[in-house]
Amino acid sequence: MAKYKLKGLWNRNGTYWMTDTLPVFGRVRISLKTQSLGEALRKRDAILANPSAYLTPSDIEDFREYQADKGVSERWQDECEWLLSRILNDTGRGIRELTPADVAKWLAARPAPSRVSYARIIRGFGRWQAAHGRTDISILIPKERKPANVRKRFLTAQEAASLIEAAAPDEDLSFAIYCGLHAGLRKGEIIAARPHWFDLDAGLLHVQNEADWKVKDRDARTIPLTTGFLAFLRSYGIRAPYMLKPDIAPGVSLYRWDFRARWNNLLRSTGIVCTFHDLRRTFASHLVSKGVSIYKVAKWLGDGVAITEKVYGHLLPADDDINRAWS
Repeated sequence: MAKYKLKGLWNRNGTYWMTDTLPVFGRVRISLKTQSLGEALRKRDAILANPSAYLTPSDIEDFREYQADKGVSERWQDECEWLLSRILNDTGRGIRELTPADVAKWLAARPAPSRVSYARIIRGFGRWQAAHGRTDISILIPKERKPANVRKRFLTAQEAASLIEAAAPDEDLSFAIYCGLHAGLRKGEIIAARPHWFDLDAGLLHVQNEADWKVKDRDARTIPLTTGFLAFLRSYGIRAPYMLKPDIAPGVSLYRWDFRARWNNLLRSTGIVCTFHDLRRTFASHLVSKGVSIYKVAKWLGDGVAITEKVYGHLLPADDDINRAWS
């Protein structure tokens, strides 16, 4: 046993892994998929003797493993993997064939609102590549200045009612709008919503983790259904396997189904200027402005109290309390 070098071989949760720097493949970290030290040593020697027979460049999977070790949320890992895989698909290149010029050209063709978040993911991956002795694919991406903070937008009660009324002929879009305005759900949660989340008899919505989908930060939560939302759901019905577009199965896209085009058409027809996420902000802002506990609102949103207060809990500007000091 002494002839085997144990450097670069370690046991993680009962399974042996190896790490080494190999020609073509660079720095690799590989699960040997065995709990036996002897078998792990034999597998390691076989890989070192003929790496191409055992390995394919798996930088994306290794990057995901690195993120998991750093405590990055699985949702963000999914978004990173989705984006990197999309770049490979669009460029027709392998991960080791991809050049900084390929990436810069691909990113320049994306819509401006998406470029900042996409660049953030690519730069994170590029830093990981550089740390492992590989070419940083992000080095040619121009640094875009982060937009200055602007006043957070939320809808007035009249605008919210107008959106619901205008969307009425489109039951799918109506469902999405009710989820946002009356329950504060995120877009991803709305698209992932399952029939067992909705208890109409108890008047409750249970946002839950699923085997193939996870709530942000893994925090399941329960939200009381408003009278208006409950009435809509009794008409809309409980649908399976998904509440929204049950006939569309998950694919390679980030969202199983995206209602963006219908949403944009609705905004054009009503003249209302907002984003879909502003519905979640409206849900929180109006509750806080009516004196509902910030703790309750945070619990329904699935966010911390501090985040809710800073990001969503914007009181309506008209407030008679301003006169209390002088009256």
